Amino acid sequence: MEAAGQLFNLSAAEVRKKSNCQSIVLPRSIAMYVMHRTLGASMPAIGRAFGGKHHTTVFHAVRKIERLKCTDEDIAVKLRIVEEAAGSSRSAKDNADAYQVEITLP
Repeated sequence: MEAAGQLFNLSAAEVRKKSNCQSIVLPRSIAMYVMHRTLGASMPAIGRAFGGKHHTTVFHAVRKIERLKCTDEDIAVKLRIVEEAAGSSRSAKDNADAYQVEITLP
């Protein structure tokens, strides 16, 4: 969450915030995607980490980012940055229910 937020100049609290504003939805979706694909977190665990969101919301976010990374180079670059940062803190995977992973960007 931290890396996605930092990349978009948002705090982790803002990324978790209940808002449908595009400036928050995209970083949140990227964070959900990375938590699922890179860290292996379950969709229900990710939903809990984002304030009790339903697992289908996480599923939609993951699918959306999968589509966007193929068609939007800017999103693909940002996604790689967040994935690399998340990969360096992979030990967070051991605690799937406490996914408040602090990832610092290079």
